[in-house]
Amino acid sequence: MRLMRTNIVSGRSRTGNRSSHPALLCRAHLALYLLAVCFLAGTILGTAASVHADTQIMQRFDFLFQTSASLRLSEPVYSLFFASFASSFLFLMICFLCGLSMWGFLFVPAILFFRGYGVGLTAGFLCYTYHWMGALFHLLVLLPGVSFICLALLFSSREAFRASRSLARTGHLDFKIYVMRFGFTLSLAFGAAVVDVITSVCFAGFFPFSRAIDKL
Repeated sequence: MRLMRTNIVSGRSRTGNRSSHPALLCRAHLALYLLAVCFLAGTILGTAASVHADTQIMQRFDFLFQTSASLRLSEPVYSLFFASFASSFLFLMICFLCGLSMWGFLFVPAILFFRGYGVGLTAGFLCYTYHWMGALFHLLVLLPGVSFICLALLFSSREAFRASRSLARTGHLDFKIYVMRFGFTLSLAFGAAVVDVITSVCFAGFFPFSRAIDKL
């Protein structure tokens, strides 16, 4: 009996060690890590593109930013919320549809790269054009909501990648679970829109941006 108990205990300990082994954990979340790298690569390239863009492109981008900043001050709260949630919903829906195709996993990394490129382009433009004020605007007004939506997009991309791979390998997809998991990412997008509205109402009015682009 003692020998059997010893074997059972040692077997449990070996099982526990396997489940907590770093290599196994890394393999279990490999898709998430790869997708995060795609997003990070897009962010870096977007930041570099904003720094090396010519003056004409920067002027156009500045016009878009000025328009967006003024809308944050003039539009009612529900309009800000709807605009923020709609842009997030678009990316999430594209990921959702990719998960319903056996070829969708090929396009999911590109979605994250494109979103990261946009984040990096905006951050680089603000810091390069408006210096510390642009960096502070990005930190206080944009980054809190962007962090939430990027987290939602990362999780939705992982689920879409897994679902698409499952379809490609087995031809089977548990649609109910897939929809439930995407419901969680939509709740994150909802929270991101709420945070975006709060930061816009609380902080956007403290940044009276001038046409600093003319000084370049």
